[in-house]
Amino acid sequence: MENLIFLKKQHFSMKKEKKQTHKKIVYDLYEKYFKENELNAVDKILLLSRFLSVFSNNFPVEIYERERIVGTNWHWRWQSPIKDKIKPVNEGHFIPDFQDFLKKGIIGKKEIVNKIIPKNDIERTNKVAFSTALCAFSEYIKKYADKARELYLTVAESSEKVRLLQIANDCEYISKHSPTTFCQGQALQLVWFIQSYLDTESGRAAISLGRIDQYLYPYYAKDIKDGAITLEEAKELIACFYIKVSEGNESCMLTVGGDDENELSSLFIEAQTLINMQQPSIAVRVAKSTSESLLEKSKDLALLGGGMPAYFNDDIVVKGLQNIGVDRRTALNYGVVGCYEIAPQGHFADTVAYGFGLYDSLEQFLEKEQAYASFEQFLNAYKAYFEEVYRTTHLPAIKQRVTTIKEECSPFADCVLRGGYEKGLSFVQGGEGYFLVGLNILEIGVLVDSLYTIKKFVFDEGYTTINYLNQQAKKDFQDKQLYAKIKRSSTYYGANDAESNQLAKNVSEFIADVIAHYPLERGIILSPALFWFAVDIHQREQTGMINGRKKGELLSYGIMPCATPHRLSISSALLSSANIATHRFPNGCPAMVSINRKDIERSNVLNALLKAYFEAGGFHLAVNIVDSVMLKEAKKRPSEYSDIIVKISGFSTQFVGLEESIQDAVIERAEKGI
Repeated sequence: MENLIFLKKQHFSMKKEKKQTHKKIVYDLYEKYFKENELNAVDKILLLSRFLSVFSNNFPVEIYERERIVGTNWHWRWQSPIKDKIKPVNEGHFIPDFQDFLKKGIIGKKEIVNKIIPKNDIERTNKVAFSTALCAFSEYIKKYADKARELYLTVAESSEKVRLLQIANDCEYISKHSPTTFCQGQALQLVWFIQSYLDTESGRAAISLGRIDQYLYPYYAKDIKDGAITLEEAKELIACFYIKVSEGNESCMLTVGGDDENELSSLFIEAQTLINMQQPSIAVRVAKSTSESLLEKSKDLALLGGGMPAYFNDDIVVKGLQNIGVDRRTALNYGVVGCYEIAPQGHFADTVAYGFGLYDSLEQFLEKEQAYASFEQFLNAYKAYFEEVYRTTHLPAIKQRVTTIKEECSPFADCVLRGGYEKGLSFVQGGEGYFLVGLNILEIGVLVDSLYTIKKFVFDEGYTTINYLNQQAKKDFQDKQLYAKIKRSSTYYGANDAESNQLAKNVSEFIADVIAHYPLERGIILSPALFWFAVDIHQREQTGMINGRKKGELLSYGIMPCATPHRLSISSALLSSANIATHRFPNGCPAMVSINRKDIERSNVLNALLKAYFEAGGFHLAVNIVDSVMLKEAKKRPSEYSDIIVKISGFSTQFVGLEESIQDAVIERAEKGI
């Protein structure tokens, strides 16, 4: 543990400076390289693969004191002037096929590429690019072996000599061959090298680690059987890995658990409890067979207050993937990407390709000022309007996004996805893998509650008119009597009321039907989600809404209701949200709750809440265990509370480093519970 404390302090002391330095190094290399090369002289994929060679030959190798997992994270963002000239890279938000890469190793991947018999110029160009990228990756790893040997000659301490020699031998081996051990870090080290190199190539977020407990288990089990490692030694190695992941790529998620839960499932959770880093985020798959031990270890991690882990209901998620056309075997092996998105491992998925809010369509529809004899007639008219908006506005934009995606190329990413590199094809050119495009939809809670408010106060009670209600919402309810009546209502989405629950089911099924009715081109699957990362915070200045939400108040997030104007209980809000047709929105349906630490740390309420929600049909539960009083103090004295980690949408981060508007949103959610 003493070594982990040292490494963690070393990480935070250098983090800000390292991130800026590393971004500048990669940017300068990119800028120099692209200025010296005519962009139209060669195919983009060749251009990028050659840059990877330039990078591997010129990046400064760093091995820090005492670290057991080596390799700098070169994650950065594409910036001008480069992005104005060339944008060949993928957008991130997928899970590489780590299992296949570990099994074959670099040498196995090279052999496959060498055997490609090109049938046309595209495949001929790709073959060269794939081979160049794999050679560059091999050289990248080998330079760490060389650096470790160089440092070995300069240190006197025997333990440091042993560490550096082991790093040198392991890096030398995996620069060519598939790993054979877990204990010395070969398998885990190669995973990290793959991750960091993908970050270098694309500079994008949310390239995630997938079911790491599954693809690393054979190496771990062999070492345990051979007596080469103990459980505690494995846990410390994983903690060292977490420190490296925290260097760069935000929204890096790993997934554990499910029906094939194993000993590593628990170790990856325990290691995060031990080290408490902001990355990677942890997702726990919950199946009927999930052990109480795993749930208890998950609860221990949750009590740290960093918003980890996120829980996913295997039955619903797998059903959702099958509903959009993913075969059951692939669906059963799903992982979680970035924030909360679901994706088949090793297949291409831009899980945040396009997004829109739902309330806009209702607001635009209400401008028509038509008369309706019943709520049913009104709802059917709105549905017809929504479908027209989706067909004429959103669908063309989604198709344009697909066109843009198909222009992307990433030669190294091609070699870690099942897009067809074995045939000389990039992941966007076809192959045997799935091609998923994410559609993020915000405000289902606002929409359902607004529709229900219209039903109750216009059609059921005849208290007001649709036009007056709409105008008052835009004016932030200057009619105090109307606002008070809405606020006092005991029936609304989030109260677990039978009528509003049925409406939630009806409307969400309808939206899913509309999306399914307009498929994309053959071979490309549209995967919808009912959340949109952080937009609920950034658009809080949107005008008031019919359900009583005023300008400046938070929008509903994920599948949860608005916290205003009603006072909601967490249990009723969750039970209401379980009526949403989440099995039709497999890209993500988060239900986020905030629970005050004093209300949970002495009880088993978290596990009871989780089980009840998933039995009711819940898709995903995310829990922030926080102390709102402490968060307010942290805003005033940030230097004293730098270790507080909170969950923002899908990634965990330091509270004191957030912009004030997001800090305020976290505090507000902590006080309201959702």
